[in-house]
Amino acid sequence: MRAAGELSIAVIAMALGAAAGCGSPSGPPTTSPPPPLTWSLATSPPAPAGLTGLSLDGVACDSATDCWAVGSGQDASGNSQAVIEQLTVAGWSLVTGPTPPGSSFSVLEGVSCTAAGTCWAAGYDVGSEGTATTLIEEQTGSGWTIVASPAQPAGEAGFLNAVTCDAAGDCWAAGSVDGSDGNSGTLVEEETGGGWSIVPTPVAPSGVTSELDAVSCADPAYCWASGDLVDASGAVQVLTLEDTGSGWTVVTSPSASDDEPSSLGTVTCVSHGDCWAAGEFDDATGTAQPLLEHEGGSGWSIVSSPLPSGATGGQLSALTCLTATECWAVGEALTASGAGRPLIERDSGAGWVIQAGPAGPGSTSNQLSAISCVSASLCWGVGSETASKPGSGPALIEEGT
Repeated sequence: MRAAGELSIAVIAMALGAAAGCGSPSGPPTTSPPPPLTWSLATSPPAPAGLTGLSLDGVACDSATDCWAVGSGQDASGNSQAVIEQLTVAGWSLVTGPTPPGSSFSVLEGVSCTAAGTCWAAGYDVGSEGTATTLIEEQTGSGWTIVASPAQPAGEAGFLNAVTCDAAGDCWAAGSVDGSDGNSGTLVEEETGGGWSIVPTPVAPSGVTSELDAVSCADPAYCWASGDLVDASGAVQVLTLEDTGSGWTVVTSPSASDDEPSSLGTVTCVSHGDCWAAGEFDDATGTAQPLLEHEGGSGWSIVSSPLPSGATGGQLSALTCLTATECWAVGEALTASGAGRPLIERDSGAGWVIQAGPAGPGSTSNQLSAISCVSASLCWGVGSETASKPGSGPALIEEGT
């Protein structure tokens, strides 16, 4: 998410609330959870000429040798420039993407692909006039092209933080609009085959500013978007919106505290009544802690989220589920020194558990920002690393097998 202010809330401890049942001796045998994946560093291509510090913020995989990842790097002026990487049988490589005319700053935040093979990437761009506008790119097999994105009213800035496509080819993008008064509001766009259009979203109750950082759909009539809002007192609270086919509505979801801030930066839906959302909150010391919530058909509730041994805090940046009993979450775990390490969690139906993930060689800090799984035995996680020697460039890519 784009920063919405410092978070400061008390530590929460919530029980998972799911107990394992005991079958009779004559009943079916208990199904063992799948073995943990082994995560390893993948060879990441160096930054393009003129860019440093690559960060990948979105990834979408259709097969073991067909993935797209998007993000940005920093140019000599310190401005972000969008980057695209592709996985083929030859490994990961940089792909040339289009630059918006007059662009001085561009970022791609998310990528998603339809069953028909069309891929969409979404983010934002800052032109010579200095105002941010939404950026949408399409790939249909012959290269990436910029697609017309609905214009914002004069004086408003538009940002897209996520994009998702369902099996029917219906796509949604979510983000925020900064108004001329300096306050932001939620933004949702939809593409059903005739171009992208803005879809109305409700004003969050008591929300002075609000934004959406993630969107996920189980089908065209069941979608959720998540993010945060800032109320009149300056507190940051979680925000969840639902669309069941008749428009988006605000749905109550728990923050880590009634009067202290929390944020949900990712959401994924397996089916109707089975969705996960995740993000972060700050404890009493100001250290970020992971926040995990589940919607099982009767409302959102907080679920306990583990941290690796020795970690002092962390955050969750991305979720994905193959089935109701095969879900993954990734982010960043914080060490006592404040350095970040890749955080990987897995839920196979019996609660979330930590999976070991390697840090980049020679790096001082690492985080995973996105994950995509082809199967229960193959996942890709992407993110960024801060090297001990500044300007080394490559993004962080990890493979779980």
